[in-house]
Amino acid sequence: MYEISKKFRFEASHSLILVEENHPCHSMHGHSYIAEFTFRSPILNNKDFLIDFRELDDIKKFINENLDHKNLNEVLQFPTTSENIAKWLYDEWKDIYPQLYSVTIKETEGSRATYYSI
Repeated sequence: MYEISKKFRFEASHSLILVEENHPCHSMHGHSYIAEFTFRSPILNNKDFLIDFRELDDIKKFINENLDHKNLNEVLQFPTTSENIAKWLYDEWKDIYPQLYSVTIKETEGSRATYYSI
């Protein structure tokens, strides 16, 4: 099985309205997010790539246009946890890239959430 990953960075703000008011994430705050897309396949294409990294530029464009320097509460129609953002991005791209295995969202260096289908 082959596996590749590509990371995309975006800056965004959000607040988590479902947590208690005294929770630090209830207030508006920002993150330097990393979205890591991981792809798996047992075979390579005719150029000996799983996917050419340049083919993933459409994901970067999508992230830049829809998430970068945005208030996520204003652009997403669901609670803006890392878990939900990872699933949303996975669902957005799975049909386009059948080799997509998982999407991981990192809010900080030490915290991440991953969504993948089994």
